[in-house]
Amino acid sequence: MAKTREEYVEICKVCTNRDFNMKTGVICSLTNQHPDYSTAECPSFILDESAEVEQKNVEFKKVQDHRGSIIAGILSISIGVVIILVTSLAFGVIMAWPFAFIVGGIILLVKTKTPKRKHNNDLDEIM
Repeated sequence: MAKTREEYVEICKVCTNRDFNMKTGVICSLTNQHPDYSTAECPSFILDESAEVEQKNVEFKKVQDHRGSIIAGILSISIGVVIILVTSLAFGVIMAWPFAFIVGGIILLVKTKTPKRKHNNDLDEIM
């Protein structure tokens, strides 16, 4: 079964035989074309260990950023709620500015949960 372009690119990103063409993106340096092998694995694939490590670091960073945004969002909402509760119980008033913490936290959580759209001209897709 033929692979999709994205599947080929994921394999080629960590191959020493990869090359980059400004018009078409990642290509095979042996054929100067997009990879299109019919076997389960590319017969010319040679693992580029430094590229593999870099790709794993990028994926790890994305996971860390995702977790950090979730924690920051929850913390911001919590701070806003605590400030509202403390000021309303202690002073009998509800201040407006703590709602900024709550709204900011909600925005962080929504942005974190919303998957980012892939565009055809996205650099990750080309590389």
